[in-house]
Amino acid sequence: MSPRRASLALASALLAALAASSVTSCVLIAEIDYDLIPDDTDAPDAGSGGGAPDSGGCTPADCDDQNPCTADACTNGACVSTPLAAGASCGTPPPCVESLTCDAAGACVPTPVATDDGDPCTTDSCDPQTGQVSHTALGGSCLSWIPLPTENAPSPRFNHTAIWTGTHMIIWGGERNGPDPLLGDGALYDPASKTWTPMSTVDAPSPRFGHTAVWTGQSMIVWGGYSTNGTVNSGAQYRPDTNTWTALPTMNAPAARIRHTAVAGSGYMVVWGGTSETHQALQSGARYHIATKSWSATPTMGAPIPRTQHSATWTGDHMVVWGGMDFFDWFADGATYSPSANQWTAKTSNTNAASPRESHTAVWSGSEIFVWGGWNGGPYLDTGGIFAPAGGAQGTWSSMTTTGAPSARRAHVAVWTGSSMVVWGGCNDQNCTGALGDGGRFTPGMNGGTWEPIPEVPGLSSRRDATAVWTGARILVWGGRDASNALGDGAEAQP
Repeated sequence: MSPRRASLALASALLAALAASSVTSCVLIAEIDYDLIPDDTDAPDAGSGGGAPDSGGCTPADCDDQNPCTADACTNGACVSTPLAAGASCGTPPPCVESLTCDAAGACVPTPVATDDGDPCTTDSCDPQTGQVSHTALGGSCLSWIPLPTENAPSPRFNHTAIWTGTHMIIWGGERNGPDPLLGDGALYDPASKTWTPMSTVDAPSPRFGHTAVWTGQSMIVWGGYSTNGTVNSGAQYRPDTNTWTALPTMNAPAARIRHTAVAGSGYMVVWGGTSETHQALQSGARYHIATKSWSATPTMGAPIPRTQHSATWTGDHMVVWGGMDFFDWFADGATYSPSANQWTAKTSNTNAASPRESHTAVWSGSEIFVWGGWNGGPYLDTGGIFAPAGGAQGTWSSMTTTGAPSARRAHVAVWTGSSMVVWGGCNDQNCTGALGDGGRFTPGMNGGTWEPIPEVPGLSSRRDATAVWTGARILVWGGRDASNALGDGAEAQP
């Protein structure tokens, strides 16, 4: 029984006893002090267990709002929750959480354990059960691209040229978005100091794209392309040691052209093929004698039939022309040319040759040419072939596996690293308006060699129409364009 009920019972019993004891009970009853009988306000709270009076019906337990970032109290009969100071600890962190702290809004915020090892070629994670951090390789031949600096770098551009001097990469020319698209400037990049040095523009060639650039051992020669007034047959020689340009003579120079090829070797620069000012495929060319600064035409006897967007590879003593198109058909043939003898020495073999194509890449390994990708009027290609010029008079072709190869594409880059060919970037949509950020590494071997995928990583954004050089230790990729704009950045990777 509650204390209040007990008090009422006691009072009732007392009144009954008095009434039964004498006739004077009425007087006695009248003289009772009813203030001595407990009422509701005097009775202790039934739920308090008989302790001190309560504070309006709440307790600290009743006021807990389950938020570890507030201090909860029952004050003057009301629950009050006060936010803790920002940065205050709000609990013991679980696995994979570094700490639990309150923010300014009074929320308990977890700080995850750091898992990033700085390598874009790993997937970094933490086991929520054990808290163990792990780093899993992405697989394939992931390249850890490191962005190149942009201070003093050339402005954004695509369809430019890049050559390697042995110590520097030289970027020159090209085009960009906007009403004044042609460019006639460039810069040298030193990977040792990671610095760009702008090139002089005094006596430089006119702004252009679709030109060629070769390294002679002492200078870079730029020639041909599309300039302000159309297709040109002019060029200039640049010496990085003096930062000076010297115009090439035009006497006996080849006819103006674009999308031609050029190689340097045996004391000459050899220009061949391409598209004329009247949009015709060309069979003509010329060799430029570097020492005497003079031009002489290449013969047409034994030359490949007219073509453009073909490849030309220098093998150490010969130029090998292969593939291309003439606006009517695509080719899977070619020929070798000796600049010292000024003659075409042999047609390339057709046996087991790569399929016809244009806009492919062709890299020289020191003994073989690796052809890959491109277009032949239908879907883009993910196939290639291996040509050995020393394998008989016409050379020999061997197959290149497609297992594990990158997706079909054009407008990509390719370099030989000393043991493998690295293909990267390009486009594979119908009109080549998109851009790719992945690639593959091809290593020669039995049964057509092997491909390993190069996954896309954040260090180098997707692009097409970029340039790439091999320094002997690393790949340098620069410029190009994405789906919307010309790009003015690049990256390096050590495969």
